[in-house]
Amino acid sequence: MSEPQWLAVCCYKRRDITRSRCADCRPEYGCVGFQSSAELVHFNELIPPSMLCEPLPLNLWPNLWKAIEPEAQASCAAELTPVRLLVAALGLERATPLAESQKPDP
Repeated sequence: MSEPQWLAVCCYKRRDITRSRCADCRPEYGCVGFQSSAELVHFNELIPPSMLCEPLPLNLWPNLWKAIEPEAQASCAAELTPVRLLVAALGLERATPLAESQKPDP
């Protein structure tokens, strides 16, 4: 089975978003691909203005997440996406989901 076609990838070496894997890409970097243009747009929307010209956080790469936080276990390892990794890296992810009775009214 061939590798899925990605719209773009997070590049560990350049710590940037690229349209294709760089020539020096290595599996240990753990670069994660964007599967749609909507996912790429959502990812870019999440980046705070202060980080737009800065290198992206190291924990956006799943293989490095374990090195940074060895105690942390991704609850949905099969569903890691750049968007989910950025949300977690920025501390925007809720640790526990709200119960139905706790959800704010629309």
